Amino acid sequence: MKHNLPCEITHIIANHAHEGDGTLRSPQAVIVNKMDMLNFVVLKSFAGMI
Repeated sequence: MKHNLPCEITHIIANHAHEGDGTLRSPQAVIVNKMDMLNFVVLKSFAGMI
């Protein structure tokens, strides 16, 4: 917000990760959250952590 980004973008940033669980997310924020988690799982798998 301090960089004057649109509210829709700051909402996505604030709620994209696990910290945003339990909040009401916009459809765009849900997509970013799911892709973030998918990326995390892929990286953990690649590193042999799963």
